[in-house]
Amino acid sequence: MRAIDEWFAYVAGQGEASEVFHAVAMELPPLSSLILDRSCQFQCQHCIFQKEASSRSLPKTDAVLHVLKQLGDVKVVHEGRQLTRKQLPLLESVSRAGYPIGIIESGTYVRLIEDILRSDLRFDWMDISVDGPKEIHDLQRDSSRSWDTAIHGMRRAREVLKPGGK
Repeated sequence: MRAIDEWFAYVAGQGEASEVFHAVAMELPPLSSLILDRSCQFQCQHCIFQKEASSRSLPKTDAVLHVLKQLGDVKVVHEGRQLTRKQLPLLESVSRAGYPIGIIESGTYVRLIEDILRSDLRFDWMDISVDGPKEIHDLQRDSSRSWDTAIHGMRRAREVLKPGGK
């Protein structure tokens, strides 16, 4: 759990982002972070991906699967700041290839829930980011709607998780 300690040090202004990335790289079980988009409607004060533009294109599915095969027994986590419709086929292919797949999200995935439910994509785990009570959470994200978005995402999470997903 060194990565979590490094993350909190970084957030508190007592560490470096490179230390967080190094700790995550050393952590087991191995995770492959699939960052498909760093843009986000929320601009969380603690986020290391501030004010980034949306990706114009995605990596080719064959290339992603080739890299994952090189890594062996790996879990994949989608760390796009927000899930988008154009990402769904790639994530579905990764899941269909047998890789456990998780998502770190703000709850905005709910706007795509019908698309997800029509696909074969289901997540093994989902992290919905929440930073304290409503007032703090909304302040962190500079949005009066972010708490409600996260709570709505939590309420609907079971619909897009695999049986036994977390």
